[in-house]
Amino acid sequence: MTWLRDVILIVVAIGLLVAVFWPQPFEHSADDQRSGTTDNSDSVISIDSSTRPHREEPPLQPLRGVPHPLFPLVKGVRWVYLVSDSSGLAPASQWSLEIVEVPGDDTPGRVEMGFGDQLHIRDIHFSEDGVQLFDLPFSAPLDYVNSTSYQYEGHWLPPEPYLVDDAVWKYTYRRKIKYRSQNKHREIVEEDAVGVQTERATMKRQEKVVVPAGVFQSYLVSYGSRMEILAGTERRKVLQKLTTEPFRRETVWFAPGVGMVRRRITYNTPEKVDIIFNLVRFENPLSKNEH
Repeated sequence: MTWLRDVILIVVAIGLLVAVFWPQPFEHSADDQRSGTTDNSDSVISIDSSTRPHREEPPLQPLRGVPHPLFPLVKGVRWVYLVSDSSGLAPASQWSLEIVEVPGDDTPGRVEMGFGDQLHIRDIHFSEDGVQLFDLPFSAPLDYVNSTSYQYEGHWLPPEPYLVDDAVWKYTYRRKIKYRSQNKHREIVEEDAVGVQTERATMKRQEKVVVPAGVFQSYLVSYGSRMEILAGTERRKVLQKLTTEPFRRETVWFAPGVGMVRRRITYNTPEKVDIIFNLVRFENPLSKNEH
């Protein structure tokens, strides 16, 4: 019965090998269980879909062959931006802009813009000299942030061929404001006034910019703002800080075929107010017709 003994020995040996080398379930230490941490480098990280940037379906399609490629004036084009504002001045975290009517040679167009669902209509002008678009949010001094503008001279955005490095241009417009001052009795007096705002713009360079809507090769343009106040019925000039130095600086990234993809406003205040608009969605009605 030698062969039977050999079989029994082989079975016993196999059982011992299985007992020694069979992998055991991983058990966390008591310290790991208390702290909620584990050393498991192969674990899968779950990403909340709500934190992912919005993706256009079909993918974002830049506009071609439009009158001003850096600000496409096509009816129905709509831009949606995510607003980052540590100061709390922005009334909502989303701002949108849509071309409602395209401007003609002698007639203004219309745009609808606003935070969240609080939308309003503004004029937009276009000529061979460029685009006139005013009253973008946070263009005015903080003391007059809700004032409206009128009587424009110059252009917000010249034609693309003009935008070479270090190109400089200016434009001005007026605001109806309430000016407050002290009279000789040290009483606070409020009177009607006109604020003449001047923007000095400089084409800085071309560079890539990354926003939630994608990566864009862009024209970087900077703006510096000053305001001269003409107070009272006699329109006397008031010398104050808004005139002597820029009260805010603005940087805008314009992408060909898409338009304004990023906008950053910094107010020259002790708190250094910094507000950023990043493009999250670009709605191109022509791309819908192409698919």
